[in-house]
Amino acid sequence: TVVITDTDGCTAEEVYVIEEPEVLSELTNTLPAACGNNNGTIILQASGGVGPYTYDIGVDFNGSGIFQGVPPGFYSGMITDQNNCTVSFPILVEEIEGPEAVADVNGMLSCEETEITLTGEGSTEGGALIYTWTTTDGNIVSGGNTLNPIVDATGTYTLEVTDAATNCSETDEVVVTGDFTTPMSQISSAQNLDCINLTSVLDGTGSSSGANFSYLWVTDNGNIVEGETTLMATVNAAGDYELIVTNLTNGCTS
Repeated sequence: TVVITDTDGCTAEEVYVIEEPEVLSELTNTLPAACGNNNGTIILQASGGVGPYTYDIGVDFNGSGIFQGVPPGFYSGMITDQNNCTVSFPILVEEIEGPEAVADVNGMLSCEETEITLTGEGSTEGGALIYTWTTTDGNIVSGGNTLNPIVDATGTYTLEVTDAATNCSETDEVVVTGDFTTPMSQISSAQNLDCINLTSVLDGTGSSSGANFSYLWVTDNGNIVEGETTLMATVNAAGDYELIVTNLTNGCTS
């Protein structure tokens, strides 16, 4: 109550009410950062105090209270009103981790191993996970939506693991190689059979040689006396003879 008195003793009286705003407080909502990206969201709302308000999360501030593209982690929040009253509070933006993709292969394709199994062992398993293998230069025979597909061509294969619950995905790739090197099979001219030369030695020593190779002489209309599995075979009948050389490392023959 305010009373004013003049020199004649006259008075005037007035009643003033000084109001106080409600205590400044905050309401915080957050959306997590998903898939390992900086895509979290912080939404701040002031209550009490006197607007307009300034919203601060320590690394950024604005007048709307909405912060998008936020990395996961802890933040120091503060709201300031028109009277410079403040309220401080911690903020946590949680992280939803994406799945892990691991693509691998044991071995390589060859003349003997015409198909090979890829493996996604080590990738995230369980839950609502989707596995997808793709290739632009190879060929998937079967199991393209499993962790262990079968392929029959060299090339680069990509495994994508998707979490259907969060739509987060991760990829990894593996290169399938092959060994299709064929050995050399070469036969020198053989001596013809006659009444004097009752046998003839077939000479394949010009062929690939070594511990990694095997040899087999075959005929449909002649006769092999000995050396059928060596580089030099003895025959005693006219006919057509073939030398099959096999690379024991990859199963390729010539």
